[in-house]
Amino acid sequence: MVDSILIDEARTPLIISGPADKPSDHYYKAAKIAAAFERDIHYTVDEKQKAVLLTEQGYVDSEEILDVKDLYDPREQWALYILNAIKAKELFLRDVNYIVRGKEVLIVDEFTGRIMQGSYQNFFLQFSKLCGITGTAAIESTEFESIYKLKVTIILTNKPMIRKDESDVIFRATTGKWRAIVAEISRMHKMGRPVLVGTTSVERSDSLSEQLLEVGIPHEVLNAKPENVEREAEL
Repeated sequence: MVDSILIDEARTPLIISGPADKPSDHYYKAAKIAAAFERDIHYTVDEKQKAVLLTEQGYVDSEEILDVKDLYDPREQWALYILNAIKAKELFLRDVNYIVRGKEVLIVDEFTGRIMQGSYQNFFLQFSKLCGITGTAAIESTEFESIYKLKVTIILTNKPMIRKDESDVIFRATTGKWRAIVAEISRMHKMGRPVLVGTTSVERSDSLSEQLLEVGIPHEVLNAKPENVEREAEL
């Protein structure tokens, strides 16, 4: 858990915000423009960097729709609104990156598929002494060093390790991968062996659940959806 708390779950900045006095009309207009625009025609997307850029066509069409002379006019900042609306459309997907609970939009942790309550990476640096023990710190040793100035020391096991590490299996398509996962779960289930499967989004966990139901494998789904969070507390 040490690497999970200090590294994985601490990457997203802590969000401190308050309600706006009145929703700006700019948001609604920008959202309509983003919905009408087409990828690679009006804008480009860099998914790795989580960035979007308007093309020349997108720039011209935006100014025409809004009847403005300069999208980057600091008094209106239309470019910022439009680019953020396109990001929301292309890079932040419902039930993948966030869920809606009541009137709240809640961020989903990309590592756990659960609701992210906030992060506290900088808070840990306030402690004069910081240490911990975990079974998976070595793979994050570079980050521990660069962020917290912490060295990672590997402690050998008391007894020889009996775990058998199989070779990685690579699939050309995700459909084949998930079929193989369901087949492996089914094999383990017939042996009476409990299986825990981790996914990185609500959408993927729901999709896997549907496939398991199709082959008659009983299971519990624990993800960020409110009804499943309550079930997790029961378990």
